[in-house]
Amino acid sequence: MTRVRGKGIDPNRSTADKTSKFYRTDLDLNTALYMLQTAQKLYEEEIPKFSKLDLDKFGVRSHNLTIKNQEQGWFKEEIIPIEGHTPGNIDEKVVIDRDMNPRKSTLEKVSQLPRISKPFYLEKNGGKEEYIKREGTEEGVITAGNSSPLNAGATAALLMDSDEAKKRNIEPLARIISIGWAGVDPSVMGRGPVPATLKALAHAGLKPDDIDYWEINEAFSIVPLNCMDKLKIPEEKVNIMGGSMAIGHPLGSTMIRLTGTLARILKNKKAKYGVANACIGGGQGVATIIENLDA
Repeated sequence: MTRVRGKGIDPNRSTADKTSKFYRTDLDLNTALYMLQTAQKLYEEEIPKFSKLDLDKFGVRSHNLTIKNQEQGWFKEEIIPIEGHTPGNIDEKVVIDRDMNPRKSTLEKVSQLPRISKPFYLEKNGGKEEYIKREGTEEGVITAGNSSPLNAGATAALLMDSDEAKKRNIEPLARIISIGWAGVDPSVMGRGPVPATLKALAHAGLKPDDIDYWEINEAFSIVPLNCMDKLKIPEEKVNIMGGSMAIGHPLGSTMIRLTGTLARILKNKKAKYGVANACIGGGQGVATIIENLDA
């Protein structure tokens, strides 16, 4: 699948029935279709747990970890090289074998990027006056430095039951032991991974402490930060090879990428359990728990 824009669908082209008793202006247009606004709202709802500095630091971490592991060749086993050509010259061939978006980052540079979200000035936080006092600006906190980029990409995965794998002498990377889905308020869709993960854990008879490594999709920094806070997950277990703010978040492709990366991490670390989860625009969350059969 191809890239997903932070602003999502143009609300002026929406076919929502505005006369319906279920239509809500606070959800259906202002936030449900504008992904970056859902991130801003989640941030404001969680004040004072996080600051813009926290968001930016996590963005820098994502890029720098990705660059480090890219240089060490970690992603070569996940990426199929394709042949293309240089812009404007079809005769000059080039092999694309790595994601182009990751870049060495500093907090100083990231903190200066333009703010692209608009505040909600939630009354529970004291409204506009208190927001400005806290943030030092009337602008939002979401920037390109703490969001996933515009990327194109595709993924593929092979699933089969254990008996079939044995019959074909195929060694699985991991076993899926549980999947959880959850619906949340669309205006804070970034909350979705938390209830989805809790459902998956309950089904598997596990607790957050039982999980060795996590791949939490970095649609925006606030999403993994909120998940880590709610489930009490230490940062050193999360997205240890880098994340979607650097690698990219092609819609419809990300969850396989997360699960595949996680399976390889479990093998490499000789660890047993991992969780891959993601928020979903429109108000959902999904989580998959996998097991390394060699651990």
